[in-house]
Amino acid sequence: MSESWIIDGAWTVAPADNPGDTVPAQVPGVVHEALVAAGRLENPYASNATATAAHQVSATDWVYRVTFDLPEGADPDQDWEVVAPGVDTFATFVLNSVEIGRTENAMRTYVFQVAPGVLQQTNELTVLIQGHEQAVADMIPEARARLGHQGGIETKLGKSLIRRYQRSFFSDTSLLNLGTGVLGLGLTRPLSLRRVQEVEVTGVWTEVTAIDTDGNADVVVHVSLNCGEWTPESLWLSVALNEPGESVPAARTGNEVLVSPGAATYAFRLEVPSARLWWPRGYGEAFLYQGLIEVSHRGEIIASAKRDIGLRQVELRLTDPVTGRPTFEFVINSTPIYARGTNLVALDYLKVYADKEAYQRLFTLIENGNNTMIRMWGGGMPETEDFYAECDRRGLLIWQDCYLHSNTYPDYDEAWVENFKAEVVDLITTVRQHASLVIFAGGNEQYEGWQEWGWKDSLEYFFGERLFSEVIPEILEQVPTGVPYITNSPHDGPFAQSPVEGDSHTWGHFFNATKDPVFVSETCWSQSTYSRPETLKEVMGLDVDDFTGSGWAERWKDVTTLDVIKRFPYTSLHTPGGLRAYLNDLEIEQAEADYHAIGWFRLRSPSNRGVLYWSLNKGGPLFQFGAIDYGLRPLMSHYVLARLYRDVVVGVYRDLDDVAIVASNATGRSVAAILQVRHVDSLGQVIQQWERDVTIAPGSPQSLLRLDRLYASVRDRHTESVHVRLIDASGRVLSSDRLIFAPLAEYTPASPQIDSTVEALGDGRWQLRLSAQGGVATLVRLEDDQRLLYSDNYFPLIPGFDASIVVESTTPTAWLTLSTWGDTTTREIELA
Repeated sequence: MSESWIIDGAWTVAPADNPGDTVPAQVPGVVHEALVAAGRLENPYASNATATAAHQVSATDWVYRVTFDLPEGADPDQDWEVVAPGVDTFATFVLNSVEIGRTENAMRTYVFQVAPGVLQQTNELTVLIQGHEQAVADMIPEARARLGHQGGIETKLGKSLIRRYQRSFFSDTSLLNLGTGVLGLGLTRPLSLRRVQEVEVTGVWTEVTAIDTDGNADVVVHVSLNCGEWTPESLWLSVALNEPGESVPAARTGNEVLVSPGAATYAFRLEVPSARLWWPRGYGEAFLYQGLIEVSHRGEIIASAKRDIGLRQVELRLTDPVTGRPTFEFVINSTPIYARGTNLVALDYLKVYADKEAYQRLFTLIENGNNTMIRMWGGGMPETEDFYAECDRRGLLIWQDCYLHSNTYPDYDEAWVENFKAEVVDLITTVRQHASLVIFAGGNEQYEGWQEWGWKDSLEYFFGERLFSEVIPEILEQVPTGVPYITNSPHDGPFAQSPVEGDSHTWGHFFNATKDPVFVSETCWSQSTYSRPETLKEVMGLDVDDFTGSGWAERWKDVTTLDVIKRFPYTSLHTPGGLRAYLNDLEIEQAEADYHAIGWFRLRSPSNRGVLYWSLNKGGPLFQFGAIDYGLRPLMSHYVLARLYRDVVVGVYRDLDDVAIVASNATGRSVAAILQVRHVDSLGQVIQQWERDVTIAPGSPQSLLRLDRLYASVRDRHTESVHVRLIDASGRVLSSDRLIFAPLAEYTPASPQIDSTVEALGDGRWQLRLSAQGGVATLVRLEDDQRLLYSDNYFPLIPGFDASIVVESTTPTAWLTLSTWGDTTTREIELA
């Protein structure tokens, strides 16, 4: 039988004070979804009223219960343990009427030993979960007095005291964005029963200490063993690295190790000839060796483990070697990396984690968006081992925050601190096994709050500061990650948001985008977007077409508490007609704002060494930020970011009466291309054009062409535009951009005819070719139910600059709708 298996069966949940009043429950899951399915609770996502009513759930004690049988052949008299990750939050586990353990932290994985005689062939597991406020009631008076929190448990008060999904608490806003927060409560990850091994390999992580000029690597492999109550003095431990498909190991070593009962870590040195290194996306192959670790006693293998192992060196460069100025640059295998990435928000507001299909969709979107780095943002929750392993396979760099978020914490309470320490150790031992990990950070926006949000004026002391300045560094001395550590994001010091050194969270006024920040670890522009109408219907039960006519904005506010934004500063849009038009305008506004601000980082900021968007995905259906909606439908910003995150990017902008064209190359090697430029009128007819061969060096943005007095020659700012693109020798478009001379709402060229052809490429992929005739398409839109993915979308199109789009689907046939902004006509295109 398997050494570990999921505890499954007909789960039920009931109020603890009425345990007979059960409803069916899903595990993984939360109490709220069980109550909604049983008709006992209105959908908490539906409105402010239903979200407020759902507070009762997290204020109540609940009992989960399941009966399960051991699989055939399993011996209940052996040593067993129950593994419980993601329990939200304060729970008591009872197996066959015997308490086996308690939890107090949703971010930890608990392992409960089962005493001899407790496990039977048929078993009942009961999990009593306390309401959040009851569990921390004794801590609340001191927290109110010292931390200054006056709200309820759903607010910053609970965020400080309870170690669970941080950003789900209500602090002026929440990811739910319904004027309140709803706290999940339940079993958010599978529980499992595991047979205890006499000796077990519990962890493997590697460090590359040197790579010589011939590519040979010196590697230290750290192997963690749990020997339980093992009494022999020594064991033989061997480590082998194998290339996939090869029978002879690329490297192998073995040593006799002295062991004692309990857990310990042992280090082995390996020389790997002609080592195949792990590289991030865009810089090479994310190569993984197949590691085999074997533990032997008197010639018999008593424990073994297989691990995918990537070999890479990581450096965080803080001083520019050329200018001597501060920088913040990741260097992988001696190669500087321009980071293009995003911040991950938990996929489910209440239960945090999603199913396998959702994660597959998420990774497909991450790659479709040309991301190379994911920041595991400190307002979220730790992800699973499978998640980090997928990042290894795909070459995605991981920035890992500890889960402290924009708040103060009770570091005066030593029991709370010990709980936090155990959480950090859990996190480190998970993430350090992965080649994708390149930085470990103490938390999110603590220094910024202290230095720039007025905390100093209301607090006697910076509560929580020692967690990332003292506690985590002390843990790292004993449990190292092998990667650089920073205390907080953004950086510490009196100017936490300074663009001059360290990382910054660059938001707000557009002027902030012009400050040449050395690294942007959070950024998003404009004011709000919400999920697509399809997602709002699926999650909230809200039909956007119910919000039309006179008074629709007031009815929307009655449901959601959200005001309608009256002014769109980037586009000047304001389309009347109701909620559907408003949501569309919000998307265009955010996409335009994101494109121009983040384009400034990529193309006009010579000191910048990376941009991480905030956030990849919306943490709730009405959350204001995110390039992907709550139903994992890509929004317009997803595609404009994907254009800016390409390996090579071109941009065009006005500089006084001139027009400047610049480019950025993040490949690590020079790229030869052909630059094409067209200045066109309302009909797309060429007024002036240029073409030249260019070579784009890697590194900082560079000027390609300056068109003197071009802007001075423009006669009609409402209709003229400049379009640029870079193509390679085969004619493939590497990047393109457009410059208009009026706000988007005022830009009114003639609508074109768009011709299209479709070619099937196989494996659910099609080539869609588009060309414009007799006008300029301000914004070509390819729409469906948003389950298709496009290599580009929401782009301009002019005669002579055709577009070639790859469309991907999980089905053998599909339909999409082609339209252009400002034109009410649409056309259906079949993909077959």
